Amino acid sequence: MLRSTSTVTLLSGGAARTPGAPSRRIESLKKKLQQKQLLILQLLEKISFLEGENNELQSRLDYLTETQAKTEVETREIGVGCDLLPSQTGRTREIVMPSRNYTPYTRVLELTMKKTLT
Repeated sequence: MLRSTSTVTLLSGGAARTPGAPSRRIESLKKKLQQKQLLILQLLEKISFLEGENNELQSRLDYLTETQAKTEVETREIGVGCDLLPSQTGRTREIVMPSRNYTPYTRVLELTMKKTLT
């Protein structure tokens, strides 16, 4: 018998509820809803204020850009000239390359001989 009673208690949600509990919950939810609606109204008011301020600043900017003197910069293509002296055709540059009088293998042998002597 105890077993069936405990099963019914678990299925019904546990302890018995007081008759005023649902109405208190409804009242608290209504109060939260009113607070949220008030917050929404305050935010909408702030948005409309900021939109008005934005429009005013945009109109000021438009006025200033229209009344500001426009200076046109004169541009033209200018070539930079450089008069070079004509070069003498008979004269050429000579490039002196260093000459080696040894092969790499002989140089390695020389270096290893120096190391062994010291």
